[in-house]
Amino acid sequence: MIVTSNWGKKLANKSIEAIMAGPYDVTGVLAFKDGGRMDHATAIKLTNAFWHKTDRIFFGSAASKGFGINRLCFLEFGKSQKCIHSHFVAQSPFDPIAFAAFLNTLWDKFHSSTAKPEDNWISPIEDKLATAEYVTKEIWRFRDDSHVLNCDHGSERPTIYSDFDNEAQLERIINHIEESGFEDALERVPVHMVLIRQRIARRVQVAASRQNKIKFDMANATPAFQKFIQSRQS
Repeated sequence: MIVTSNWGKKLANKSIEAIMAGPYDVTGVLAFKDGGRMDHATAIKLTNAFWHKTDRIFFGSAASKGFGINRLCFLEFGKSQKCIHSHFVAQSPFDPIAFAAFLNTLWDKFHSSTAKPEDNWISPIEDKLATAEYVTKEIWRFRDDSHVLNCDHGSERPTIYSDFDNEAQLERIINHIEESGFEDALERVPVHMVLIRQRIARRVQVAASRQNKIKFDMANATPAFQKFIQSRQS
């Protein structure tokens, strides 16, 4: 466990650094109604298609020329290793709360298999480092193919969003989401912020408890075993 945990952390560092350096201000999970039965390939296909549609809504025909929502996406299987879903961080093109509600509304109606708004936990980022560590926690499962989903998008121009016609963008948004669904998702954003905060806090507590156990075990281990563990952590 010691070796795997350390190896997984090293594998995630590159993505954590990218999140910290990026303009991301919204995070969330895109879940399925029955993640335990969702086929791996289908989950990836639906997630990629969702982000492609999101890009089309916000950037119109320019999405075919490489314009899109700045984002990083990460596939997960959950504690059971059977409940497939994805996490993401993204840069909102307008108010982060409204953008979180928009994504949740669009995902809700995107496919018969996609989860309801209460299960997606999409909200503004409150603690960027904690969020980065949380969304990258299962990267180690995929080794070098860390993102798997292949739906990341990035632009080096921080003003890219402001180049587009707000009225045309608004019209496309209105055409793709229902007002009642958006209002429902908007009301859930504060709830999701609390849930994400609690989940991250529990993860920090578990990690701290694990580290305390490691220190205790190391203090009581033989010198040869201590040397072996330290060599694996370097």
